[in-house]
Formats: sequence, structure tokens, C-alpha cells
Amino acid sequence: MTDKLLFDRLMATVRTKSELERLVGLYLDERLASITNGDNLADDIFRLIDWGEAKGRLADIHKMAAAAQQHANKDDFLGRMPTSELAVELEGSEEELVSRHKEWIEARKQAEYRKHDLHGRTLAGRFLVNKFIGAGGVGSVWSAYDTARRKMAAIKTLHYHISSVIMKDRFFRGARVMSNLNHANIVKILEPFGSEDDLSFFAMELIDGPNFESSVRQQLISAEDAMVGIIRVSKALHYAHSLGYVHRDVKPANILIDEATKEFKLTDFDLVKCDDSAGFTLTGGLGTWVYSAPEAKVAGRDADLRADIFSLGMTAVFVILGKEPPPLAAYDPAAFLETLPCSEAVRSVLEKSLELSADLRFSTAEEFAEALEIALSDKEAPGVNVEAKQALNRLPKNALLTLINIESQLEANDFNISESLAHMKAAFWEIGKTLVVINAYVWDAKGELTRSASTEERESDIPIDDTVQRRVRDEGEVLLTSPNTASSLFDGRILYLPIAESFGFSHGLVQIYKVTLQRFKPSEVAVAQRLCKALVNRAVASSSIQLARDRSLAAQTRDVMLASTFPTILGYDIACIQVKAGVYLGEYCEGIPLPSGESLFVIAEALRHYSSSLAELAFLRGFVTSFHRENVDLAAELAEFNNRFTKITDEDRFLVVLFMLIDPKLGKVTIANAGHGPPFLQRPNQRASPVGEEGIGLPLGIVEDMEYDLTEVMMQLGDKLILISDGVNEAMNSAGDMYGYDRLFDRLSHLEGSSQSICEGILSDINKFRAGAELYDDITIVVLQRES
Repeated sequence: MTDKLLFDRLMATVRTKSELERLVGLYLDERLASITNGDNLADDIFRLIDWGEAKGRLADIHKMAAAAQQHANKDDFLGRMPTSELAVELEGSEEELVSRHKEWIEARKQAEYRKHDLHGRTLAGRFLVNKFIGAGGVGSVWSAYDTARRKMAAIKTLHYHISSVIMKDRFFRGARVMSNLNHANIVKILEPFGSEDDLSFFAMELIDGPNFESSVRQQLISAEDAMVGIIRVSKALHYAHSLGYVHRDVKPANILIDEATKEFKLTDFDLVKCDDSAGFTLTGGLGTWVYSAPEAKVAGRDADLRADIFSLGMTAVFVILGKEPPPLAAYDPAAFLETLPCSEAVRSVLEKSLELSADLRFSTAEEFAEALEIALSDKEAPGVNVEAKQALNRLPKNALLTLINIESQLEANDFNISESLAHMKAAFWEIGKTLVVINAYVWDAKGELTRSASTEERESDIPIDDTVQRRVRDEGEVLLTSPNTASSLFDGRILYLPIAESFGFSHGLVQIYKVTLQRFKPSEVAVAQRLCKALVNRAVASSSIQLARDRSLAAQTRDVMLASTFPTILGYDIACIQVKAGVYLGEYCEGIPLPSGESLFVIAEALRHYSSSLAELAFLRGFVTSFHRENVDLAAELAEFNNRFTKITDEDRFLVVLFMLIDPKLGKVTIANAGHGPPFLQRPNQRASPVGEEGIGLPLGIVEDMEYDLTEVMMQLGDKLILISDGVNEAMNSAGDMYGYDRLFDRLSHLEGSSQSICEGILSDINKFRAGAELYDDITIVVLQRES
């Protein structure tokens, strides 16, 4: 009897204890007869234990002891653990069964570490092993320093006692597949196959942070952020699916969170199904039980990308519950979801993703991600919302019509916060003859809460304590509180509602309190929520329209006012390329001829606020084009402009600027730098290197009376001087890697010809590296060559 047939029958057709005992006996006989390595069999036994726990048949699993006793002399069973000892374990109490096998797994991890300490060992000639991180059923994970990348990496090793060719193929299969994937939300493989002496390993980027499962269980991340992570991982899976790969083991433990970037990374493609047939084909149930689709539980080979969608849906259930879903969630998802504490919109998405029939689920992971994102953006406020929603339905028909009418007024007019609050106040009076005072507050860049509008001309502020601010701002909660003390949070006398800028983030709040200081009724809370949502919708729409107008106007004006032009300098070849990341280019670059015969080169970048940055760059251009003196002191000019700029601009605004004065006769280049990246000098047959790194001063606008240093360099025949904005260095691919200076220098060493062709060569290499990934920052490239 084949392994597939045995396991399929065990999972799908077992009805009685006697049949279970017979099938388990046959199953173990078959497996022990064909497999000499115990770790494979351990997976089988543990899968049976999981099955028994989920089915409520743990008592029946004890019958495995009888079958196990028949193989008491096979010491390879479960690694170094004799079958007779396993029989004793299985004969223990039902409550101890799972906990004992988990304890044994942990003991085996520690034994593996003690026996095979890799600390200080160098693997693949580049990975210097640093410390032990942890171990699983088949392997251990170590941190290591990657000397090639000069970054930390993670090394995953296969346990020494595993010699099965099948298990080795499975171990490397996931790494081989992941090495073909280049996505910001999939762990990057650095070395897919490593073998030294008796050690099998592969290397991947080190994700310094907790996994998704522990983060949710321990409430290290909010449910909103966790859902964002699921959406991003879903899009990463869609990318993998488009290349022919099905993960088949998506679960919270296989998602990592980078502590530094807060990015979510999918890992462990060990059970992957792919178009290439190299490696083995799994025939039994796949994945962790509760997260596996029905078709994956019975015949993993037949599971397609829709099995991953089921797993994504169950992972979302895990987030909502804060713990692993119960067996009912997998047996009867429809019945289970009826009781799940979530919005109807989210419930609808989960129902579709958890359909028992794969044909009824979302057809792609991208569809699931988009549907979940939409459902979450319409999320209901926690706490008072359910009761408030029910109360709203009980309002008289004329009151509902009044509410709808005022909502339409809020959403139809051009956004004005004071007028919007007046509409809200009128609604309370017209619907329930309730007299209220409404204040709107926003958090500024420093995190200070300030009032922006009120329905009262007189001072009407009621202090808002830090607890209320935090819960409204960070959690998006609707709170009913008292003005008296922070300890009486829910006595219902003042209503606070978040003004949400985007999902999971609030940049302001609305405070409503009754003139009589009576408690708010649930229906009044519901009215406030509806009105606040209409206010936000209008604000977002108005802001988007205004931003689009601002961006378009700034872009048109910028192309006229700040066109990049350069003088013709005898004996020099000059070229410039600029690429904007969006509609508007926030960088300025120009060469200006001076009366002395010298030329002033300027490259600058402003914060991207469209009309503001346009005005600042235009102010800079007006300043530098006024240089009509014979002798220009760059450091003094830069300091003078800094003082002027600091006086006229906001404290959170600044410019990064590089001045470069060129004397074409002498080949002398003088540089003054205010926070910009350095230029690079490349001499013939030499690698490019930065010029004047030590002389980079503070950006303009940070502080007055700043002194700037000068750096001088002499250009010889054949020298190239390259100026770039930080958009070159920081251009990223889909994996989140930056282009970097090393790649730039390597490319420059292979580029010859005119300055224009060199600019184009650099840009072409950047685009090849990005491979279609989004460009987040503008790019400016200037090349100056001395020819004669």
C-alpha cells in the first residue's frame, strides 16, 4: 500500500477505532520498511497527532502504541528515540500527549546545538557564523556575517542525523525556489545550495525581528498593522503565483517582521509546488492543519494557488482572534465566521477566501488582497459601534432622512472645517433637539494636539488627557469620557472620534460635548460617527483635488522656471539627465557662466511639497543667477543664502545644495556643500571616489550663521566629475535593496564615450537594477569631462 493511499485513507475515511488501529499499523509498517531515517517518520507521527487533536480523536491515537511496539528494535525511529520509548509516551494521558512531544522537540533542538556548534566557522568562503538562533524539526538557524555584502545573514542548516535524499531535496527545494523570487515581501536567498563536509546549508537575508505569530499573540503589533502585513504578503504570493509557484504552507509562523523597516517577509517555501519537476512531489496532506485548505489536507499534490488563498484567510482569522483558530474554523468556516468579531465587510471577504470548494474562492491572491484592503478601509469603530449601529436603526424615519440630508451637505460642499462642524451641530439639534459644542483638533509635526476649529467663538476647550489622545490617535477608538478625571473613561459625557487620514492612522480628533453634560445615547454616538465619516470623506476628496491641482501647477511652472541648462565650456563635455519620480520634479540643476570666465554649477533638492519646494528652488535660482562679481566666494555665498532662507521658511523645511565653481583654464574645481551628497572624481583607469566628503555642512535653513568649508580638486585631461542626487544611490528594486555607490562605481569603470552616453549608461543600469520597481525619489545625473 502506498504512502499516499495510506495517509489519504487515514485522513479521509477513518470511522472506527479498529480501522484507525489497522491503518496506523499498516502505515507505520510501510514507512519503516521503506525509510531508514527517523526524522521523516517523526513528521508523519506528529501529523497524526495534529490530526487526532483537531478531530477530537486523541484517545484513538493511543492505538499507535500497539503498532509502534512491533518495531521496538528500530532505534532510528524518531531520530535517536527508540520506538519503545515512543510507545510509553503515547500510552500517557491525553493531556500530556501533545505537550510531551513538544518538550521532546525542544530537547532535540538543544541537543543539536550542543553537538554541532558552528560558532566561528566560515561557510561558502563568505559567511562567518556568529551565533545560534534556534532550531526546528529538520534544521537549525544561525546568524552570520556576510563578508561579500558586509551585512548580517541567516544560515539554515539541515540536522546532521538526517541523511535521507528526499529530505535533503525538500530542504534545498524551498531555498532554490526562493532564490528565483525577487520581492520586497519575500525573504531573499543569498546562497541556495551549500555543502561542506557533512553539513548541508543555505544562506538568506537575516530578518532581525519576531515572527508574525508571536507578534500577534503577544500583541506586539496592532490588529490593523497585522492586517496590512497580510495584504502585503498576499501581493507577494500573487507575484510568486505568477511565476508558477504555490507555497502550500502559508501560516503566521512563516511570516517574519523586520524590526528596522517594519516590513513583512514570507519565508519557508519547503512545501512549494512549482512547474519544474526537479525534487520530490509530496503526496500526503500538506501544511499546518488548521491553515491548510481541504484539498491540501487530503492530496497536497492537487493543491493550487487557491489553497494559499485559504491559508491567507485563516491567517486573517488568527489576527482577529489573537490566537490559533479552533478546528471548527477549518471544518465549517461558514458557521464559525458567524461568530467572528469583525465587520460585515471583512466577514464577507473571509467567507469567500475560506470556501471549502476551491472553485468558489478568490481566483488570485491579488483579488483577495484588494478585497481585504477595501473591507478594512470601511472598518467599524471598536467598542461603542455595535450598540450605536443598532440604535441608529431604531431612529424615526424623519430623523434618518435629516441625517442623510446633512451628510450629503457635508460631502457636497468644498471642504471647510468650520462650516462642517456647524453642519454637525445642526444635525444634533434637528435630530434630537440636543445642544452640543464641537471642537476639531489636529496633531502637529511635533505630536502636539492643537485646536483647529470650533462651533463656539468663545474659548470652549476641555483638556484632553494623554490616555484619550493615545487611544484615539493610535488605536482609532471612539471614546465616551468624562472631563473630570482620566479614571472615569466610560461614563459617557464627552465623545471623541478620530479623524482618520488613512487606514490605521489618525491625524486629528473631533470632541463633542453636551451643554447640559448629559450622557450620550447610543443613537447620538451613531449620528456622530456617520457625520464624522462624511466629514473625513469630504476632507480627503478636497485634499486630493487640491493636491492634484498643486502638483500639476507646480510641475508646469517648474519646467519653465527651473529648466536645466549648462554653458558650453571649451575643452569640456557636459551632460545632464533628470528623471522625476512622479508628476513633479523636486530637484534643480544648472550651470551658470560668470563674468570671470568661470562657471557655477548648482544641484539642489527640496522637500516634496510641490508649490513650497518650487518657491524655494526658484528663490535659490534667483540668488545664484545674481552673481555678477569677478571673484565669487562660494562658502560666503552659501552662508549668506542660508541666513536668508532660514528667515523666510518654516522650521521643518530645508534645502540640500551643492555649489561647484569651475575654472576651465586651470581645471580647478571648488566645492561648497550644504548637506548634498559629494561629487565623484574618476581619473583614467581608476575607480571613482568621492570628493570633499569631510566638507559637507548642514542643509540650508536648519540654523543661521552656519560656516561652510571649501574643497578644491584639479581636473586633469581625461578626468570625469560626476554629480548625482540621492535618488541614484537610493533607487530600490522590489526586494528593497538599494542601488548604492558600489554599483555606480562598478558601472562607471565600464563606461566610456561622451558625457551624454555616460549619463544614459548610468540610468540604464539603474533601470535594469530596479526591474520595474517603483521610483520613490527623483534622479539627477551630471557628468563633466575634461577633454583638452
